[in-house]
Amino acid sequence: VILAFIAEESLEESLADKSAMERLKVLIQEVEQVEEAHETPWLEKWTCDTVEIPESDIDAVAERLSKAIDMEYCENWYCDFKNDQWHYVVFFEKIFKIDRSKREDYAEMQKYAAGIGLPAHQMPSFEGFDLQLLAKFLVMAKKQTYASGDEAKVASSREASNDYYFETELEGQRFAYHDTYFGGVRFMGEEVVYCGEGAPKWGMNYRGETLRLDMSEAGMRFCAQRWRRLVQMRRFCQCVVRVILSAMATYMTLKLKEIWRRFVAKRRS
Repeated sequence: VILAFIAEESLEESLADKSAMERLKVLIQEVEQVEEAHETPWLEKWTCDTVEIPESDIDAVAERLSKAIDMEYCENWYCDFKNDQWHYVVFFEKIFKIDRSKREDYAEMQKYAAGIGLPAHQMPSFEGFDLQLLAKFLVMAKKQTYASGDEAKVASSREASNDYYFETELEGQRFAYHDTYFGGVRFMGEEVVYCGEGAPKWGMNYRGETLRLDMSEAGMRFCAQRWRRLVQMRRFCQCVVRVILSAMATYMTLKLKEIWRRFVAKRRS
């Protein structure tokens, strides 16, 4: 298996030296006529190439392209290519190798791009998903929906479905949670999480049944409430124990210091 980077819509017209594209495997080539909205009156057409670059060649190709970008008419041309792990963003004599799993790795590149006048909507951006933030949101969402025991259901989205919805903002991002299930003591359902706009970022299907088939849904919710309160009580007790232990440690430290002072004073006398 040859791991490769894909460069999407690399524009030949953005290169002063077209030979930089030589020896690259072109997967798709599209030609588009220049329109007034493109604000590039010195061009008649755009040649959009989607190319494949072997991983072993990526650094050399990036270096070659960074020296070939045309600076005569525009100073913020760039090209970018990515595989599952890395995202290369190449400006004129400036190359960024970005870990696609880390949102913060995009910040330096975007700061540089803004400094040379690249509009925000044209900048490469983080496309991944912060799993730690997802876990934090899921815990919050479940506490505010079914596990709360008090949160009202929203309108049924499908015949005989039970639905919950929760939405909030975390670290500047909009998160929305949907939980839809069918049944009671025997149940199946689906959870979906949206981050920002567009398609869901995470989902899970589930099914199960209670060990006591005579238990009503109200009984199940009552048990969920009791369990949640037990967890809260456990955390409270752990906090109290830590405070007591801290107080005991402080008392013992002061006591030992007092005993030591008396011992030293006795020896001096």
